[in-house]
Amino acid sequence: MIINRLETLFGEPHTLENGINIYSPLLRDIVRAKELNYMIHLSFCSFNKKKILVDMFNLSPEEFEQFGNEDDYTSLIKIVSVVPYIEEALSFFVREQVDFKEETFFVNGREFVNKDNYKFVSKIIYELNGVFVEEQKEMKFKNNRTKEAYEEFIKLQKKHKKKEDGLELKEIVSILICSEGNGITHFNMGDLTIYQAYEQFERLSMKENYRTIVPLWANGHLKEGERPPEWKTKIKF
Repeated sequence: MIINRLETLFGEPHTLENGINIYSPLLRDIVRAKELNYMIHLSFCSFNKKKILVDMFNLSPEEFEQFGNEDDYTSLIKIVSVVPYIEEALSFFVREQVDFKEETFFVNGREFVNKDNYKFVSKIIYELNGVFVEEQKEMKFKNNRTKEAYEEFIKLQKKHKKKEDGLELKEIVSILICSEGNGITHFNMGDLTIYQAYEQFERLSMKENYRTIVPLWANGHLKEGERPPEWKTKIKF
């Protein structure tokens, strides 16, 4: 975890050493920007060349292979049509104009993202948006058949996970509004950041699960020695 969880919960931005602020966007800002555009912004801030070039720009496997083992940042900034999308995406999360010059993204003349720190900045943006990506070691394969089999497995795994995690942002917002005692209404929901909304939803889910299971436990319907899950505990947010 890079960000300060308490500051982020209070809606404060993450401030880099050079004074540039990176924000968790308000739900109202996401609605105004359109949720699809927000998701596109997040994708470009990943600096994942495969996700961007293959999934979003529809490069063929043969075209993508031309980039070889070149790092993601170097590959992306070489493509003139990709750079403006990255500028726009970064601007959304810093609430200032981001400009690209001499292989670096700047905010009012201050260096923001470059080849050396792009992974660090990307992780900050993702954490501020309630997305926690585990770092994976580079996989090495004996041959292309093994590599293709692994990639197919990952695709199936992601497809299954998407079915399991079916709640969209609209549903999460609606659930929070309908939950009693949290003070969240249609009139103030837009003032929450996306991080605050996800954090509140996860805590609420744990609490509701506790409330459901406690009566079963009190009446002896759980297995011997089994207790209700604690909701006053640390969560990923």
